[in-house]
Amino acid sequence: DMLFGIAPVHMALLHGHREFRRLLLNRKRNPERPEVAMVCPELLRLAAERGIETELVNRRQLDELSEGRPNQGVCLEASRRDFMDAVATDDPAAGSPASETVADGGKRRLWVVINEVNDPMNLGAVLRSTYFMGVETVLITKQNSSCSLTPTVSKASAGTVEVMDIYTTGRLPQVLQEKAKQGWQIVGTVGYAKSTGSAVPVVPCDQYQLKAPTILLIG
Repeated sequence: DMLFGIAPVHMALLHGHREFRRLLLNRKRNPERPEVAMVCPELLRLAAERGIETELVNRRQLDELSEGRPNQGVCLEASRRDFMDAVATDDPAAGSPASETVADGGKRRLWVVINEVNDPMNLGAVLRSTYFMGVETVLITKQNSSCSLTPTVSKASAGTVEVMDIYTTGRLPQVLQEKAKQGWQIVGTVGYAKSTGSAVPVVPCDQYQLKAPTILLIG
């Protein structure tokens, strides 16, 4: 993969979930972009610590490497970042008793399940929000989801793809059933309450209270 943009490159180098090949920087620093000048020494330091080759190139080369997407004068060639299989790894579906809370501060547990995601910009935006909100686990369905953890997703996520472990599952109904039996609350999202035509109670987002371990299903 060719990561591009300050946040994805910085987070990738900082957390080290990939294998790195080379760091590429614009040889002409733009004085009107002070954020680039500020972060470049940090990128160079991290690259040196990890033994990564650094190249100074021109803007045209960077634009070609990022396929014309905004790169802020920074690209990083690295291995791919893939979803973690919820069964092959420490299965999030197995979970813990519903009474268990997150260790830091005793906050209630919150997972987000993204169902049928096909737009990399949307996926990146959701991942960025889940990280900001302190979501414990993100689970993406395999069926009818075409997005992978591409550099575009990493850029749209402001680099949170480089920080979080993101799981995938092919057995969403079973996961939800298992967690419901453990006492987890399963919450879906709708556009307008009056359009649902369902007996299931609908609560505005600003009135919903997280009182139990919860799975938020979107998509």
